[in-house]
Amino acid sequence: MRIVLAAALTALILAGCGGGPSTGEGGSQQAHVDALMEASGLNRQLAQIPDRMRTQFLQQKGALPEKAQERAAEILGNAFEAQSLHKLAREEIGVNYNAAHAVAVLDFLNTPLGKKVTEMEVHHGTPAGQEEYVKFKDMLSTNKPSEARMNLVGEFNEAARLSEQGLEMVISMVMAMISGMAEFAPREKQPSEEQIKAVEDRLRKQFTTMIIAETMTSLLHTYKELPDAEFKQMIDFYKTDAGKWFTGVVFGAFQRAMTGAGLQFSREMQTLAREVARPT
Repeated sequence: MRIVLAAALTALILAGCGGGPSTGEGGSQQAHVDALMEASGLNRQLAQIPDRMRTQFLQQKGALPEKAQERAAEILGNAFEAQSLHKLAREEIGVNYNAAHAVAVLDFLNTPLGKKVTEMEVHHGTPAGQEEYVKFKDMLSTNKPSEARMNLVGEFNEAARLSEQGLEMVISMVMAMISGMAEFAPREKQPSEEQIKAVEDRLRKQFTTMIIAETMTSLLHTYKELPDAEFKQMIDFYKTDAGKWFTGVVFGAFQRAMTGAGLQFSREMQTLAREVARPT
């Protein structure tokens, strides 16, 4: 999760709510949900999914009959279209909306610390920041962070569920592709639910260590200028009820979006497989 929110957006949302939302006004809730999706980095994550899924599809489309490839690409694009993913995620946050927690999160993001963190995260995502990150990773072998710093980064990673969400993104994309492609295998070779679950378990074991390591390195770079004391303040916020709610609803929203898109892709691939197998 990336906590990136322009101060002006936060101020606008809070000002529009008169210092706090009215739970009876749908507009206030919708504004908070939109702000939280932006603040969490969920919008940016979801926006990356269509291109990542297309890349996976291009690598594997040879497993499909040639006459099905164009239609399968269209099905994939529709299922994992950014606006559709956004809609599913937005609905999930709305279902679990808590006005008091939403205001507490936005208030934190508008503090001097929240603004400082935002600037660091924005910079990390820029081309210049990514160039610095490559050099930073090369330097880690000879310039290792202190044990205290590593503990803080690990504590934040766990509190904000960053590695967990990154792992779910990878697993969701891979499993959606596997399930969709499996529809075109001969019936006797189609994997059972148990086999698919075994593949998922194997992928989790394969990717977990790698994703945790990459997340930790990314956090070390992103917050390299953040003093330990302020880092601890940020972690403490994520351990509050509002912070836990925030990470929980964002994580749930991401899962809802990916699961919904994956199911749509699988259903439509089933239909396409039957059409292709039908005698002409």
